[in-house]
Amino acid sequence: MNKMKFSRVNGRIWSPIAIWSLAFASSFPISARAQDWRPIMDKLTEKGIFSKEDRDEIDKEMEAAGAEKASPAALPFSLKVGGRVQLRFAAQQNDPNGKDKEDSFRIRRARISMDGTLIEDVDFHVEADVSREAALEEAEIRLLYFPWAAATLGQFKTPFSMENLTSAKKLDTAERAEAVTALSPDKEIGLMVGGKFFDKRLSYRASLTNGNGKNKKANDNDQFLYVLRLEGVPVREGHLFGRNFSASIGANAALSHDSAVRAEEIFGVSKALGSASEGKRRLAGCDLSLRWGKSSFKAEYLYGNFKPSRRGLRQINAGGYYVQGGHYLTPDIQAIIRHEDYDPDRHVSDNSDLRWTTLGVNYFIREHDLKVQANYIFKGEDGISVKNDTLFVMIQLLI
Repeated sequence: MNKMKFSRVNGRIWSPIAIWSLAFASSFPISARAQDWRPIMDKLTEKGIFSKEDRDEIDKEMEAAGAEKASPAALPFSLKVGGRVQLRFAAQQNDPNGKDKEDSFRIRRARISMDGTLIEDVDFHVEADVSREAALEEAEIRLLYFPWAAATLGQFKTPFSMENLTSAKKLDTAERAEAVTALSPDKEIGLMVGGKFFDKRLSYRASLTNGNGKNKKANDNDQFLYVLRLEGVPVREGHLFGRNFSASIGANAALSHDSAVRAEEIFGVSKALGSASEGKRRLAGCDLSLRWGKSSFKAEYLYGNFKPSRRGLRQINAGGYYVQGGHYLTPDIQAIIRHEDYDPDRHVSDNSDLRWTTLGVNYFIREHDLKVQANYIFKGEDGISVKNDTLFVMIQLLI
């Protein structure tokens, strides 16, 4: 009885001393501390200097100190290598009055990416497309010191258009809407600043870039592309008629002075300029995204104006939109319907004016990591009717 009491008393006396004596071990890895100190602690416990309760308490404190030392805050460097492959089959309706289209398989995208943290509040992202010849897609250094003004330097997506900013691996359809593809600026080299406010309900992104596209050695003139996007989340986790409900809105604008622009580069397919030209490009757009239970709704409108500097050439006004609905039939199967309209030149009515309707099904085998998308596009154009409906079937694998 006295021996047991003596052990506890000595344990109370020795525990603080032992803990302070072992505290310097927190500078070593957990495995090293365990290897060095646990045999000694076993011996002290065996001799009655520590009780089992004291021993357990010391173990917990040592493990906690080690976990704190090994935390990401103390050792910020990290690196994650990933990638994705999208294999697509395309079949297009043959027009009796036109050239037959060849059905074919295609590697739509094959990307390799690296993401990580260099030091605290400094992240990086690099992505390359190797589906054909290797080409750099994105190369970003992100400075996250200020949540209200996080900076991104390098080559990145310009902050324009909700669907354009959605990664291709998370698109609801196999391809983006034509208006989004034609009117959104390409990936650019420059600087972007963004921040979030009011519990992340309001955010902004503003970029200053060269304005001549990705993978260019330098600016092609002394002008820049200015882009601003604002986003709001009026309802984040609401309820409507007994179902979860959320709503977000966005608006963006862009301005640039372009040099030596080719006709086909003006909003996609316009031929109004004939040859290369110089002028001011203005872009604007707004978007809406709603989620209600298993259903979703998205809509976006985009507008573009190009004013040539040379006299005698008229302005080009382009515009387009899409409206899209989705519903999960099961947890793994989503049905999609989208209607889109795009007019690359409102002064001309021809086959370039597009009115397409897409019916789609997404099968999520393992969420977006492994999924199959099937889209059938009913294509309509102004001018001469063309039979060119298209079927896409695409499988995606993320690694």
